[in-house]
Amino acid sequence: MVCLQETKLASTSNAKARSFLPPSFRDFHCVDARGSRGGILTAWDAHSLTLHSFITRKHTLTTVLTSTVTDILFTITNVYAPADHRDSLTFLEDFANLAPHVSGSWLLAGDFNLLRENFLRLACSDRSLMAVRERAAYWKQRGKFRAIREADANTAFHHAHASVRLHRNQIKTLVIDDVEVTAHDAKAEALTAYFSSILGSGTTPAWYFDVNSIYSTSPRVDLTHLAAPFTCAEAKLAIQQMNRNSAPGPDGFGPGFYVAAWETVAPKILQFVHAFC
Repeated sequence: MVCLQETKLASTSNAKARSFLPPSFRDFHCVDARGSRGGILTAWDAHSLTLHSFITRKHTLTTVLTSTVTDILFTITNVYAPADHRDSLTFLEDFANLAPHVSGSWLLAGDFNLLRENFLRLACSDRSLMAVRERAAYWKQRGKFRAIREADANTAFHHAHASVRLHRNQIKTLVIDDVEVTAHDAKAEALTAYFSSILGSGTTPAWYFDVNSIYSTSPRVDLTHLAAPFTCAEAKLAIQQMNRNSAPGPDGFGPGFYVAAWETVAPKILQFVHAFC
């Protein structure tokens, strides 16, 4: 069996293959090169192996072969990975998608073009960029500043705006009986006592009239539609009318996520709103 990478052949005819393959290797499959780059070829001796199936991808050629002697079925993937490491993640994802199509023995051969240092550096760079974007989105949501263009990071501005809002939302001092209270525990105790005194205690209400008799002469109005289950269109409209840049809820997702992923999350949203019916 022969596995060749970087053949640089835009097309491979039988005559061309016979010019460089051993005489007994008449059966082959290939992935054509693009310009002067790439090209994969897998060839085998037809007296020893029989082709069962094959899968052709941009950077891989997978052949499933059966031994004519032992009837053993095995898979061999001939690989010529992209030389540009910016495409390495895409290549690996595509390569991983081959696994569900392979059963039994699997042999990998070829040039993976993976330098560990460069690959890790690329992965770290992507993760760092993602972290910066997540942090910028966090401060934009916390800053609550609406009059700003989308995609404008300006994290320092949002950070400052959020800090100003935080200071404004604080109760620094309470005056109780002409005495200033600044300690947190003392302020909490004073506020609790004040609102407890004005809210009072709960009592059981008593009705001394008949509601039906009061409205006995009024025309009856069919209000069953008010108790009808929410429709998908109503739920979608409510989501779309929300501010997409609002801070996320307890689940960690904001309105913008639900708008973008509506087709996926719609069943869960409807299940949630129907719980109120």
